[in-house]
Amino acid sequence: MNFGAFALAGSLLQWIIGYPDRGLEMVNEAHALARRINHPFNSAFALTIGSECLLMRGDTERLLRCCDEVQRIVDESALGVFTQHVLVDNSRGRTHTRMGNYETGYLLTKQANIRWREAEGKLCSALFWSGEAIALDGLGRTQEALELIDAAIAHCRDSGDCFMEPEVLRVKAEFMLADDESTAEVVEAILLESLQLARDHGARSWELRTATSLAKMWRAQNKRSVAVNLLNPVYDWFTEGFDTVDLREAKALLKQLSE
Repeated sequence: MNFGAFALAGSLLQWIIGYPDRGLEMVNEAHALARRINHPFNSAFALTIGSECLLMRGDTERLLRCCDEVQRIVDESALGVFTQHVLVDNSRGRTHTRMGNYETGYLLTKQANIRWREAEGKLCSALFWSGEAIALDGLGRTQEALELIDAAIAHCRDSGDCFMEPEVLRVKAEFMLADDESTAEVVEAILLESLQLARDHGARSWELRTATSLAKMWRAQNKRSVAVNLLNPVYDWFTEGFDTVDLREAKALLKQLSE
């Protein structure tokens, strides 16, 4: 049994559909199983890409510790280039990017994605490329970031690997907000497309992220009541995960909108 794949599919699905605490429970189960069985590659998978739910929740310090643990497994077991770059460097790089360490994040995710393309990897490509694109944008290289996120969107639509499509659309809109050539109408249309896709997929966590992005945009346009009417019911749907980054951000934004 590949318990790393079990952790990725199960825990990430739980996070996407709006149950971040259930996702965390599945990650914890997979980690305990990995350490008990002690199969080097499966352990490496479970503790890095299989722990994607940790990154989505914002549990960055824990994920970095997992990467350190896998690095020791790689060094001791000589697992090779794929494990080092596609698993360890990818997870570590996207975690650093989430923490705002864009230079480190970009260098690691770029190298990981080179190896992923060499391996002709398809599944999760939009996830991996969006991590590199976010780092590029953080470095002020917005045009390159837009090109890469457009490739991620195309991948979702052309390959059927579409679980990331609402999020990569949202990320593109966020990039465009910093682009002087982008109009508010175009950005809003992309966010509304992302929101509808998230709803169509039953992807509550993607819906929350997009609703938060759209509410911020409307707040800047002095559309506070419209922003509240959008975000409040999305936030109120959740019954768990209130310590996660996304839910804390949405709660803080709702408080600001009500002041």
